[in-house]
Amino acid sequence: MQIDKLYFEHFRNLKTQHIDPKAGINIIWGENGQGKTNLLEGIYLFAHLKSFRGAGNIDLIQAQGDHARISASVKRSQVSRQLELKILPTGRSFLLDGKKPRPVESLLEALRAILFTPDELYPLRTLPAARRSLIDRGIFQRDPAYLARAIQYERVLKQRNRLLRERAGADEILPWTRKLIESGAQIRQARQVFIAELQPYLRFGHELLSGEQEVVELLYPSAADSLAQHQELLAAELQGGAARESRLGLTCAGPHRDDPVFTMNGAAVRHVASQGQWRTLILSFKIALMSLLQERIGAWPVLLFDDMSAELDTARQERLFSLLTDSKAQVFVTTTDLQPFLRFGRATIHPLHMVAGEIQPG
Repeated sequence: MQIDKLYFEHFRNLKTQHIDPKAGINIIWGENGQGKTNLLEGIYLFAHLKSFRGAGNIDLIQAQGDHARISASVKRSQVSRQLELKILPTGRSFLLDGKKPRPVESLLEALRAILFTPDELYPLRTLPAARRSLIDRGIFQRDPAYLARAIQYERVLKQRNRLLRERAGADEILPWTRKLIESGAQIRQARQVFIAELQPYLRFGHELLSGEQEVVELLYPSAADSLAQHQELLAAELQGGAARESRLGLTCAGPHRDDPVFTMNGAAVRHVASQGQWRTLILSFKIALMSLLQERIGAWPVLLFDDMSAELDTARQERLFSLLTDSKAQVFVTTTDLQPFLRFGRATIHPLHMVAGEIQPG
């Protein structure tokens, strides 16, 4: 999977321009505030349908413009797809090969992109919601149809919470409880299956990047042997917490409350790992997801690394770049300092100098 062409128009601080990325490792370098991360954000929007910075439409449009537009040409197995996104203050519209994608999941199938950014490290370490989101984004990449199931669960949860807040009667809440059990069990099963698939890649990737022998795992708190058993367990949790739900006016059990845990040698990483170990573990997760996707969909996803020079020491950079070169994945790396990457050779890296929102020649 490779992006051949990018076009930006009135997006963030980027100048209106065409960019021709290369296969292999593209190094986007320049001073802070020049627009390097904005370029990654544009790519990410196509693969995830939203900004990784939580930006709204107004934030994405230049002050002097009334819209923003991004387009990309993506090649996979010699077949090119044309992606386009138009952003208005009132909404966003995507096109795939000139047509509105139906269903929207077909757009997710056109471009898979995996992001590593230093801004996600603290939330992942401290917030269960961030860890749940990390897993869910991986499943979206693995199976775009999961998006519809996740949206359905959120709708059911929202309605059930509304009834709980309004102190609705048991007969009125019961149908939504049943829907929550059915939908929630599907979410939990999908997460459990995904983690089981990812586990061997995670262990291998961590060992390769760290050069150490810790045994790392990702554990999901709700495990079952079948969808029916997931339903039974969730039903029991809801029944056991009924009094608390009534008191608080919200749903207290379900996949929206689960807390996935990274462990190292059997201990929760958030309690024992250094900042460097935690950084390496999350990067190992991204590399594991890359390898899993390549095996399942038959194509390497595009990798996005923001501010890489600040996140990895020399030894880990060398291990990572060796792995990426062997993988044949297309990579976009942002950095303020090109010099450390020159040791990998001009045949391996492709520098793109970003100055005031524009890629400069040379």
